[in-house]
Amino acid sequence: MESITAKGNQKYKLWKSLLTRKHREETGLFLMEGAVLLKEAFAAGEDFLDALIVRTGSEEAPGVTELISSAGRLGIRAFGLAGPLFDQLTDTETGKDVIGVFRIPAREIGNVRNGLLILDRLQDPGNMGTVMRTAEAAGFDGIAAVKGTVDAFSPKVVRAASGAVLRLPVVYLDSEEEVLELCRREGLKIAAGDPLGTDLYGGADLSGRIALIIGNEGRGISESLMERADVRVRIPMEGKTESLNAAVAAAILMYETVRQRGQMTCRKN
Repeated sequence: MESITAKGNQKYKLWKSLLTRKHREETGLFLMEGAVLLKEAFAAGEDFLDALIVRTGSEEAPGVTELISSAGRLGIRAFGLAGPLFDQLTDTETGKDVIGVFRIPAREIGNVRNGLLILDRLQDPGNMGTVMRTAEAAGFDGIAAVKGTVDAFSPKVVRAASGAVLRLPVVYLDSEEEVLELCRREGLKIAAGDPLGTDLYGGADLSGRIALIIGNEGRGISESLMERADVRVRIPMEGKTESLNAAVAAAILMYETVRQRGQMTCRKN
């Protein structure tokens, strides 16, 4: 395992640049922290992993030895990185012992069987990651994000999304019209979560192949997208709460589509 101790090392400079969206998009690479997430990511296939970075002195830490061995069997290089440099690559307070450098999956949205989630400029990384994880669990076929939505491969999103970031197709489209064209091409019914909607989510027809729009945390869904929705549904609320967290609302509505399709099954772990 090659050891890196200098901040001027070219590989280290590349890895550090991946903390910004610009360089992730330019290189097609992103970082994923922690042995637990990396073990799950290995199951997605070695085609995605580019390199393994280990905090110097942590080679024998729980889960790390196994990952180093797995990477070696796959011909993937592992690097030991001095603690102070390693800390510059992680944004978790508790710190991690291992980081994977992954290639961003090149995927397109097509052949939607169940549902497509549309994100209208969602901004919070935690919401984005949670939505991705829930969408995969609910059997949605992918996510189409309007330009301005938080990057699905930023460290905080990757951590919240867990392994879903490598399995669920996410595409970013430059305009609302491109999103709508995708829905037309796939023949999807468009449903929008609307606090002022006349239909309660449990009474509206959300069965069949559907595109579900979730809006920005502060502004909600844009007026132009809302006008193009085939159905607008609201989630009933009592008390003085004005709105639900975007990820919570998305989860409720996604699982309602599953319920109406009658496709929910219980997976044994």
